[in-house]
Amino acid sequence: LLSPPVIVIGAGQPLDAASCSEQVFPAALEKVVERAIQERLDELGAHIGYSSAGAGTELLFVEALIEREAEVHLVLPCAAEDFVRERVAYAGQSWVRRFRQALKLATSVTYATEEAYLGHDWLFRFNNQMIDGLARLRAELLGTQPYLLLVWDYAAENAAGTAADFMDHWPD
Repeated sequence: LLSPPVIVIGAGQPLDAASCSEQVFPAALEKVVERAIQERLDELGAHIGYSSAGAGTELLFVEALIEREAEVHLVLPCAAEDFVRERVAYAGQSWVRRFRQALKLATSVTYATEEAYLGHDWLFRFNNQMIDGLARLRAELLGTQPYLLLVWDYAAENAAGTAADFMDHWPD
């Protein structure tokens, strides 16, 4: 009689650094991407979300879930301050504040490791696999399947832990 809650994994392009010569997600597109994420979450009727919290798609996804009063489960690949240094601070202090707010408001925060980031991007791939696994376990428990909401550009980098890498490992 009751439908299971809708679980969505959020992943995608990080915001481009101002110094980036080939723009994939320039700051000028933030509002467009934010609106698209909100619309898709509305269409799906999202109740539960899993993501990391880098500047760009991930934090926009997390903020949209918080606005919906949905459960938000964050997974970080390393110590929070190292994550901020590697994936948030380059975008500016406003994004650092948004990250810290997301951490405070999240239902849960899980760390792939609480150790420092030592420069190996495979850690970000492992983090994506943890996000996927946690969402799938929760979905199985609730008798449903998770959705993947991915903001991706075919011209973007395809290295370990990127949006393209996440997409390549998604079964469908």
